[in-house]
Amino acid sequence: MDSSVRRRTVGELGVLELEGDVDAESVAAFEACALDLLAEVPHVVVDLQDTAFVDCRGLSSLLSPSRLARSAGGTLRAAGARPVVTLWFDTLGVRGSLGVDEVGLSAAPSRGVGP
Repeated sequence: MDSSVRRRTVGELGVLELEGDVDAESVAAFEACALDLLAEVPHVVVDLQDTAFVDCRGLSSLLSPSRLARSAGGTLRAAGARPVVTLWFDTLGVRGSLGVDEVGLSAAPSRGVGP
């Protein structure tokens, strides 16, 4: 499946909207966008509502910028995750590290994501 990353900012909040799988083929583009956005704003939300699959490499690409954001006093969290993605994060014990919300559980501008 083709993947894409769109980014936008709302004040000090950056939003990365992912579409497609977050896997070994797509992580380079995601990581580059996440790091660029974290250089501009302290808080980033990764919108996963259009993501059906996250592999181990994709998970690593979420956790690494999240740790970087925390070390700089910011945050990177995931929102809008489908239940299957949330189950994967729960199974690996990383849901709390990413602040993952399932689809419809978070509220924010235009796509259901927020700080």
